[in-house]
Amino acid sequence: MASLSCADTIVSKSDDEKDPLASFEQMQGLYQHLDQALTHINFVNPNEQKPPMARLKRLFQRAQCYESEVNILRGICKKVLQNLQSSSK
Repeated sequence: MASLSCADTIVSKSDDEKDPLASFEQMQGLYQHLDQALTHINFVNPNEQKPPMARLKRLFQRAQCYESEVNILRGICKKVLQNLQSSSK
């Protein structure tokens, strides 16, 4: 197993410039998709005082996600939902 140095994990500024920050609409789509996936895996408890989605939204807002990162997360949500649908058949 190869190990990574700190230099291997640094993203260059030019990479960031090619990938714009996600728009408000893109983030809203992510939140809806994530909420749907978390509900389907029974992660969300409707009786909780502070639902996890509020905290996740706050986390993602601080992170200032790039479009490509939002696309990755939405792809994960999509696969989770697809796998749940195919396993329930």
